[in-house]
Amino acid sequence: MKRFYLSIALLVALLAAILPASFVAADDGEGNPVSPDVAKQVAANLLNTLNLHNTMQKGLELAEEPIEPKLDVSSLSEVFVETKNGKDVYYIINMNPEGWVIVSADYVAYPIIGCSDTGSYSPENHPPAFDSWMENVKEEIYQAITGEVTPLEEATEAWQVLNAPT
Repeated sequence: MKRFYLSIALLVALLAAILPASFVAADDGEGNPVSPDVAKQVAANLLNTLNLHNTMQKGLELAEEPIEPKLDVSSLSEVFVETKNGKDVYYIINMNPEGWVIVSADYVAYPIIGCSDTGSYSPENHPPAFDSWMENVKEEIYQAITGEVTPLEEATEAWQVLNAPT
């Protein structure tokens, strides 16, 4: 179990390192919006990948016990949308029975901003550091959406890996 949490910590650290560099936008000032349905599918795909990784870390052989994806878009319990000046910048998606994913609302940025396969997101009672970080994320995505640059190749590839159309 420790390996799994170390793997998640490594993934989060990697995302935190890549995230600021991945905020670049389309050249029309409107960005390239991600629909809520695509964001939901990306969230489900990510958590299924994490669940598969966790299962494999426990030493189960795929040949002995087939692993079916446990989450799909019907596994959603809530979707929150964060906006700035009328533009969606990211979605926070809670899954059933637990887990949450923060997904960029524009292809301009790396798709996954944050995630957990346990607990649920609530719009209240965050640590101040979390709120400050998310305000920075919101501002960076907004600036990227309204800027005049194109998405980084790494961000585009990440969207493709998570089965989201680009």
